[in-house]
Amino acid sequence: MRPGLLLFDVRQCRRYSIHADASAWKVLHIDERALPQTSTGPCVWVVFRGALRVRTTERAWTVGSGDALIWPAGALEARAARGCWAICLSWPDGTAEVPPRRDGLVLTQGMASRTLRRAFLALLYSLRGQRDVPGGIDHALATAAEECERHCAPWKALVVRCRGRSYASRRKCLERLLLARHVIEHDVEASWSMASLATLTKYSPSHLVRLYQQAFGLSPSEHTAEIRYQRAWRLVTGTDMAMCDITAEVGFESQSAFSRSFKLRFGSTARAVRACSSIRVDRAQASSRLPDHRPPGRTGSAGRALERAEAS
Repeated sequence: MRPGLLLFDVRQCRRYSIHADASAWKVLHIDERALPQTSTGPCVWVVFRGALRVRTTERAWTVGSGDALIWPAGALEARAARGCWAICLSWPDGTAEVPPRRDGLVLTQGMASRTLRRAFLALLYSLRGQRDVPGGIDHALATAAEECERHCAPWKALVVRCRGRSYASRRKCLERLLLARHVIEHDVEASWSMASLATLTKYSPSHLVRLYQQAFGLSPSEHTAEIRYQRAWRLVTGTDMAMCDITAEVGFESQSAFSRSFKLRFGSTARAVRACSSIRVDRAQASSRLPDHRPPGRTGSAGRALERAEAS
């Protein structure tokens, strides 16, 4: 017999209980009015609107609108920011052998697939009694959990690149490396040194670099630099921030160092790329006003840099 199932629906100020017992699956439906929610086991958060502030004992970060955070183990505190609403599925303790298995989860954060969002909404509506799901609530729960595992599948496949004499040791290695990757990609406001990453993952710095490069194809420092370049590109092409402010935002010591690095990475200066991006927006607006007008293609090094960055 499967564990019970509880729904805490903050948005409707109600609590539903279905076959409740001491160990139950939990579904949380929260918005900005909710108090901070704490989980101690595996959980999956899907943010439908706004942002979710997430915190552990070591770090804090944000899960943005449309993203899914899969947290395989450990204490996690989540607080809904203004305008946020999100759904969480939390695994009960002692259900590793009950399908869908929680050992199919690894730490990931990224855009939630359409099927994952639909599965969470179907589970919520079935628990509320607002929608008849084929197979009932049990089927809706199984579908949601299976979609979570499917979301993790590309990252779980990297276990073959990890070192270890057994699957369990390779899986543990992958979990540590995914933690380091998550820190690099999502702790943008914190400056994690190689020594602090090594301490967090319980590897020596040199060993961490070798394992990380073997699993992901680039070193932690190269990955960090690529994240900075991607962020700089978005700020240059998508905002009106001054170049000095962008330099400080992405963590370069001086504007000249930022300009040199940007040109080396993208083949053109940041100012030229911004000018080309502005021209592109103007042409798109003109094209929408004049349906028969076909704007000319991009020319120059800035245009080629824009095309290369969009392709990557």
